[in-house]
Amino acid sequence: MTKQSNQPDPFVAIRQSLQAREILVGLEKHGMGNDELYYCWLGTIGLGPSHRDLSALLDRLEEEGFIVTEQVDGYRVIKATRDGIEIAQARMGVDWIARVEIP
Repeated sequence: MTKQSNQPDPFVAIRQSLQAREILVGLEKHGMGNDELYYCWLGTIGLGPSHRDLSALLDRLEEEGFIVTEQVDGYRVIKATRDGIEIAQARMGVDWIARVEIP
């Protein structure tokens, strides 16, 4: 019998924090993007989410005011807000998004 817990899986939380950081950094560097672009990008760098997990992550980023999204021709177009850019530039931090390392 396995133990069940209300605590989130630490591995999942770490992966999600890195995914969120990469999305915000990408938006800050390149401007707008879409969900399919970030789905492919995250997979390429070893942080690939399921489509459902990416949608939930984008929902959370939008609910917390770090991105805004719009549905266009079957894609979810994503744009960083001022707060999202602040996180991408390491000027602001939140506990659930991995901190951007400044060289």
